[in-house]
Amino acid sequence: MVEERNEVEEAGAAEELLTIDEAARFLDTSKSTIYRILSLGELRGTKIGKQWRFRKADLTAYLERTPVVITVAAAALGDLDNELDFFTGELHRAGVSLEIEELHTPEVVTAEARIIALSNRILLLAITAKASDVHMERTAQALRVRFRIDGVLQEIRRLPLGLHEALIARYKEMSWMDPLEKRPQDGRIRFRYEGTYYDMRSNVLATIHGETMVIRNLDMMSVRLDLAQLGADVQQRDTLRHWLHRTGGMVLATGTTGARRTTLLYSCLREMDITEKKVFTIEDAVEYTLADVVQTQTHKRIGVNHANLLRCATRQDADVILCGELPDQETAEVAMEAALSGPLLLTTLHTEDAPSALHRLVDLGIQPYHVAAAVSGVVALRLVRRLCSHCKTEADPEETAALLERARPLTEKGGYHIPDKAVWYAAVGCDVCRRSGYQGRIGLFEILSCNPRLVEQLLKCSSREEMTRIAVSHGMRTLLADGMYKAVEGETTLDEVLRATATWL
Repeated sequence: MVEERNEVEEAGAAEELLTIDEAARFLDTSKSTIYRILSLGELRGTKIGKQWRFRKADLTAYLERTPVVITVAAAALGDLDNELDFFTGELHRAGVSLEIEELHTPEVVTAEARIIALSNRILLLAITAKASDVHMERTAQALRVRFRIDGVLQEIRRLPLGLHEALIARYKEMSWMDPLEKRPQDGRIRFRYEGTYYDMRSNVLATIHGETMVIRNLDMMSVRLDLAQLGADVQQRDTLRHWLHRTGGMVLATGTTGARRTTLLYSCLREMDITEKKVFTIEDAVEYTLADVVQTQTHKRIGVNHANLLRCATRQDADVILCGELPDQETAEVAMEAALSGPLLLTTLHTEDAPSALHRLVDLGIQPYHVAAAVSGVVALRLVRRLCSHCKTEADPEETAALLERARPLTEKGGYHIPDKAVWYAAVGCDVCRRSGYQGRIGLFEILSCNPRLVEQLLKCSSREEMTRIAVSHGMRTLLADGMYKAVEGETTLDEVLRATATWL
């Protein structure tokens, strides 16, 4: 240790060493990005104990590093120009005005500049289409570009294979990834258009045909940080607000991957008056930024995990803690201690319905009596596509009769009686909804208000059917029942509800 400090003193004699916070300000980036580029070997630093120090000369050298060279084979230049024309035309049809530079003259603009223009136009088209994800998938014949719009993947274009490597290299550069690394990588893209910055998360993965990339537009999802926009009706919102105004306890959001559980919890924070509260969020990566909230993220490489941050949050006198997940027994135990000791704790679990979340906590090592004492409520969430108001029409009764015959008994067991004269709607498609028949998404909710006696009853159940029966008798409406209610109200279609909730089909 003495030798290490002597080396640091000698290194700092010629030039002052900067802390990681100072280095982040110097590079105009975040500390997490600095840790990532350190792990990639792209930046030099000196470690003093557990603290990193950096020379300004090394930081300057990093800023002046040679950019990634993006090349396109001569045979693919014609394809590149054709794809630029296609995406430029799509943007014009979407009402986006672009000042088109002379991209078709190789003597004036390089192939690299045209690849940059094409990559930007793909992202811009995704933004205008309100896509949550962009999929760049390498197949044996083409590079397939698909957008996830309202939860459903739609193919936009199949690009020639000659453009694959150049486009992936460009997106890697935008994501601050290692261009030569073929192992899975994560990154973030800050995309600017007309003065607005769009925050995107990217992931690249090598497949048998080549690298495939997914870019998630976090800003397109953040517009739904509102319980009413998510689809909660007045009674459901009132129940959630009742949980949120309690002192202490645990609120669980459950669902499958992609159900926007974290979005739901952030929407709950927006419902609270946090001006007089200390609010913490703990996530693997911060997805949404809220004012007046202390937001942290894990750094597993240096030992900062969910459990450590939860302990810190309780010592920081937190009133509300949002923990993105409970990944292991240690985190679950710390979260339970926090919920029982004072702060209101919001977190997520992977379960198919609300009652199963209670059993999942026991599986994580929590004692049943602690679960009964701490859990205030559980909400399960699914997202279905919302009918386009411009083109929806009444469905053919004969087409819905067969599905209703099978769905009606389960719906009634789930807490909702379908009216005999209910009107069902069908998706048609128009220019407004890009011929899909749907525009936006709406949430289906399964809300379970907990008390110690009910939790004890549910934990004694040995089957999912028995748990559902008891929960419905205490006022819960199942996901299927809530979906049927919203289909009757004309918000979505019967097909969408059954696709999202009825695994028996």
